[in-house]
Parts: sequence; C-alpha cells; structure tokens
Amino acid sequence: LKRIDQHGAFAVKVRDKLAKLLDSPYFARIDFREEAKEAPATFYIGRFAFSHENELLISDWRSPVASMFYDCEVGPAGYDALVERISGDLTRKRQFKIKNGKMEYALESSVNIQDDILQRELSHTSDEKMKSIIATIQKEQNRIIRNEKAETLIIQGVAGSGKTSIALHRIAYLLYRCQDRL
Repeated sequence: LKRIDQHGAFAVKVRDKLAKLLDSPYFARIDFREEAKEAPATFYIGRFAFSHENELLISDWRSPVASMFYDCEVGPAGYDALVERISGDLTRKRQFKIKNGKMEYALESSVNIQDDILQRELSHTSDEKMKSIIATIQKEQNRIIRNEKAETLIIQGVAGSGKTSIALHRIAYLLYRCQDRL
C-alpha cells in the first residue's frame, strides 16, 4: 500500500508540473556553440525541466547551462558543468512571455532583461503566493542565488527590493543542486 501511495503521489506531482508547463512552458531560449563544435545547440529555459523520449526539451532555470541566460551577453560565454567549465559563444538570446499557453511577446536580447520588460513584469500585482521571478532575475541577483562557495550570505537592500524573493529562489537553487547533501 505504501508503494502504491508513493506512486500515486509521484503521478500527481508529474500531472501538476505538466499543467504548469502547458500554461507557460519556457521563458527564454539561448543558442550556445561550444568550442570545437561547428553548430550551436539550442536550449529553452523554463521553470521546470522537461524531457520527451529521452531528449531534454526544456532546461530547468537552476541548471548550469541556464546560468548563461542570466550572466552572459551574446558573444564569448560559458558555464560550470559538474566536472569542468564549458566555454564557447552565446549566439542567440531570446526572452518570451507565455501566458495561458499563448505568447504575449518574444524579445531578441543581447542583455538579460530590457528595462521596459522588467518594469512591466514587476508592476503586476501579486496574489497571496509570492510570484516567481525566474524570468526577471538580474546578473547580480543570479550571483547571490547560485553562490555555492559561501556557507552564509547576508542579502541587504531597501524595502521592496526583492530580498525575500532572492532568498527563496536561492533555497530552490540549493535544493536543486545539492539535494544529495541537504
């Protein structure tokens, strides 16, 4: 009975994840050409990873490759994989807003978030749950979220600057990256 219960709970989690992906499957696309490779690989970045028939179609925002969306501009780029640093060139960087399964905008961008887009995203009123900011994380905020060297961090800022959101996204990132140790 315990095994059946666990299987049912897992199926519910997968169903809920797929429902969220249906509403907004991804928010970014990057094309990255590794050194010594001719053609760039395309990575879609979303709230969750998604695979179909053993092919990764959407990368989780916390994955190493997704860090390039937050940290790099078009041009020389790289990310720290589990074993080594992967270097190359970021050849394309796009940002999307998909809501209720419909694209509201697509933006070709050489910089992480354009100010008008950021302002529009941050100006929406939020409901009881703290809204996800993964599509609007800035380079400096991403450094805080992905910092694995510091055991303790102090996040300082004025009221309303997003300290709590960054702290919660850091926890989500650490649980993703260090789940075997936490």
